[in-house]
Amino acid sequence: MLWIELAGVLTVGTLSVVRPEWFSDATVWSDFGIGYGFVPVALPVAGLLWLRAQDPAHSESAVVTAFRVVAFAEAVSWFGLLIGMFFKYVVDAGERGVEVFGPIHGTVFLAYLVVTLITWRAQRWSLPVLALALIASIPPFCTVLFEEWARRTGRLGHRPETPVRRGEFTSTP
Repeated sequence: MLWIELAGVLTVGTLSVVRPEWFSDATVWSDFGIGYGFVPVALPVAGLLWLRAQDPAHSESAVVTAFRVVAFAEAVSWFGLLIGMFFKYVVDAGERGVEVFGPIHGTVFLAYLVVTLITWRAQRWSLPVLALALIASIPPFCTVLFEEWARRTGRLGHRPETPVRRGEFTSTP
């Protein structure tokens, strides 16, 4: 059900940014987000994710999946922004790449911060782990590195069983 709600919010939010004339009577969107790219779309999505995280009936896997997807999307948006900056400053080919990927990266960056706070609460991370997750959003591609580290150390999803040390055997009678 969450994905249907998210699809609806994304569709209406995107259309309100792309085709504002279709929503001329919608006072909710009037003057909100003008010049901010897809931020008006990201805010309701983050709100829906937060509301779902409050519901104990939903498993932690949805929060973990959202974190993993947004961490990857943040790295991809960084890549697009860096390519846009390369063409703007090195090749001197204009600002179009930055104009496109700047708002996208800004929106995904904010979504990563919100989803990180939701994941921190759902996974009961310590404050140093939260700080590391938030700091990982600043250097390019570090959100993917943090996500991989958190997954390997059992901080995303269910903790793995205690690993068997070398030289030890397990057997069932």
